[in-house]
Amino acid sequence: MEVYKKIASIFDYESKMDIIDELIDRFGDVPKNVENLIQVAYIKALARKLKITNVKQIDKDVFLHFKNADVLSLELLKELNMKYNNIISFGSIKEPILKIKINKNSELLQVLTNIMEDFCSLQ
Repeated sequence: MEVYKKIASIFDYESKMDIIDELIDRFGDVPKNVENLIQVAYIKALARKLKITNVKQIDKDVFLHFKNADVLSLELLKELNMKYNNIISFGSIKEPILKIKINKNSELLQVLTNIMEDFCSLQ
């Protein structure tokens, strides 16, 4: 239970790596399902920083719902879309939404993490 609490407390890249290092020191290799859990906790931390209220996957599309458009700019969206080969699109009904097209489910967490990290660093 202590390990799950530590994973849930991830708030940035450094805290993520600290937990991974601690788990390796205590238990050896980290199982893939635990790595995935850590990655999801890190994505949640990035979502909080970016004011993302909801992350939803439908088939091969991931939707990021933003609280407002404050963190979004046309230049930023263009730059990210070029970097990620046009897999990102933008829409807005009630709230700003980014749609990310993921080609392989096995890459979902890593691609989502990379895009969100870039979003944070480019702001």
